[in-house]
Amino acid sequence: MTDLAPMLEPPVPLRVWRSVVVDTILAPPAGLCTPSQNPGSLTSGAPIDKEEADYLAAAQPKRVLTSITWGIRTGGFRDLLVELECPDGTPLRVRGWRNPTGTGFGFSLLYKGTVVIRRWDKRPGHLDPVQKTRSKGGHKHFADPEYGDSRAYGTTDVSLTDANQALTDFLVEVGVERGTIRIQKEIGDY
Repeated sequence: MTDLAPMLEPPVPLRVWRSVVVDTILAPPAGLCTPSQNPGSLTSGAPIDKEEADYLAAAQPKRVLTSITWGIRTGGFRDLLVELECPDGTPLRVRGWRNPTGTGFGFSLLYKGTVVIRRWDKRPGHLDPVQKTRSKGGHKHFADPEYGDSRAYGTTDVSLTDANQALTDFLVEVGVERGTIRIQKEIGDY
């Protein structure tokens, strides 16, 4: 008797934006931390549905697994990558960026390394594709199965003047306990 491995079809790539293939996400094995009761919904062709994104964003308290340090890139731009863990073990990441003058910065909460669950930036003028309104300043993006993370709304609960305070505000909003947030400041931080 021969033992033949079942032939599997390659997974369909998922899209964060309708025109860009970013990652392939398979349903996690049973028993592992999942964003919904139906892990198969992750392979539906949408990056993540609103219910799953809201579940992951609201899961509290999230643990910070890495130091929070701004890295320096060419031209004085800075970026950061913070590893988080939900109470049930789901790994998430926060990516951040800021320009050399500190006048532009933003953050994204990511699932599976590339799928945006929440995003915040301070640049005005973002057009929400459904409401047809433009942001006048800081605004938050949220996951939408049809529009990726293009949906957004204006907000005033994240600092517009201090990138480190804005990062703290964003981390608290996505469920990290304020007392566990320690941003390593470097000479020249603002």
